[in-house]
Amino acid sequence: MKKLFLSIALFSSLFMASCGGDKKEGETTEGAATVADLVAGEYDLTAGGLPFVIKAPNDPAITSPVAGSYELKCSELFQMQINEGAGDLELVKSDIKTNEVFKFKRFIAEEANGVFYESEFQGKPSFHFFVVQKIGSSVYEIQDNKAKQFTEEETKAMFESAKSIKAKA
Repeated sequence: MKKLFLSIALFSSLFMASCGGDKKEGETTEGAATVADLVAGEYDLTAGGLPFVIKAPNDPAITSPVAGSYELKCSELFQMQINEGAGDLELVKSDIKTNEVFKFKRFIAEEANGVFYESEFQGKPSFHFFVVQKIGSSVYEIQDNKAKQFTEEETKAMFESAKSIKAKA
């Protein structure tokens, strides 16, 4: 069942990525020019079903879980997927390095609870992140929306945002 879900998710990601427009490095569509602009405020996500707060550019829209995955979206430049999971970062790093679709290039940042990395997709640079956060007794896996292509700076902003997640006080 897990292989079927992963196959469907991979196919959907490839299909959606191939439908996106070309965006040049550094080009933004909504006026946010820096990482600081993209993680300016702190927002409570409990109303959307997630028991934590996050730094983000604006109040994020949260899509109810589809196949256990929440989608957090602030703009076309800022989209994440959040799942409860095992949080096995070493396994994820191994999968990243051996991915045949998003061909691994380098880790830009490796931290205790996450990675920010560059890969190649259809001959072009592609930036991604994966962060593990433990909130109470639950483990959350946060990553970029693979169906979209983001610049390095946009992905870095989402990586920083995912690392900012903390339990609601």
